[in-house]
Amino acid sequence: MRAKSRAYVQLALQVIQLAQSTDDLRAWWAAERDHRYDYGLTDDQIERLKEACKERVLRLGGELRE
Repeated sequence: MRAKSRAYVQLALQVIQLAQSTDDLRAWWAAERDHRYDYGLTDDQIERLKEACKERVLRLGGELRE
């Protein structure tokens, strides 16, 4: 399972960087929720993806939501 979760994180990090708008990124994050658990991501891996999303939102000129 660890190999699957690592592969998921690497792919997700690439997808995050491809986001063209904050709305698209937020929609993707919500749609991927079940997949994060299906692939057995750890809390640390999920946190890493959250931080990458936050950074991308800021680079796209958006504001962070809590």
